[in-house]
Amino acid sequence: MSSTTVGGHSFTIAGSVHPVSSGWLVVAAKMRGGSFVPDLPRVFPDLVRALEGRPRFDAVGLNVAVGDPVLAKSGSRACDLDCKALLGRDPKALRRQAGDPSLRSVMKQRRREAKETIGSRHQRTVFEYLPELSLFQATSGAVFDLQSEEHLALALEALATVPGVERVLEAELDGVLRIDLVRAALGLWTARRVIARIAVRIPEDPTLSNGLRVELLR
Repeated sequence: MSSTTVGGHSFTIAGSVHPVSSGWLVVAAKMRGGSFVPDLPRVFPDLVRALEGRPRFDAVGLNVAVGDPVLAKSGSRACDLDCKALLGRDPKALRRQAGDPSLRSVMKQRRREAKETIGSRHQRTVFEYLPELSLFQATSGAVFDLQSEEHLALALEALATVPGVERVLEAELDGVLRIDLVRAALGLWTARRVIARIAVRIPEDPTLSNGLRVELLR
């Protein structure tokens, strides 16, 4: 794992990127030894700047389908089917449910941008995550429905174990809802697991599409 030097100290950088109406919500955290220090969230107008700004990410979750766009459109990638077996819902349906109906055209643009941007070189650091799947993992399979107030409360309880996560959850940004911050924070939780090498891959042996690994991490 590479590291970034900030103020004379070396850190690994975990992060997540989540599509919002105004662009791409980015949350990041510096990791060094047992410390985990989240930065304030930011919104970038395009995905390239969201993923490739400074400091560079060592692991960053992206809450958009990566790889095999034809099967992703129908929710029938191998990772989608495995996810559905766990949650009873496929990622496409959950992401559609999560979006504001008035912003569907904007989210379609975000998906198109991700398809045009993500290449095999990005997968050294970028992985696909699904907030509901991260929550399922964080609660040992107990909950995943972020549309439920009760489950959202449990998500906040699970995230409270992440040092400094309140900097993410309490941020105020134009065009960003609190649920967006929760979804991004769950991606950050997963990125932390990726760097610690304890994340779970779905499927265990990912499929390939045009040089891209097609998988979900939790």
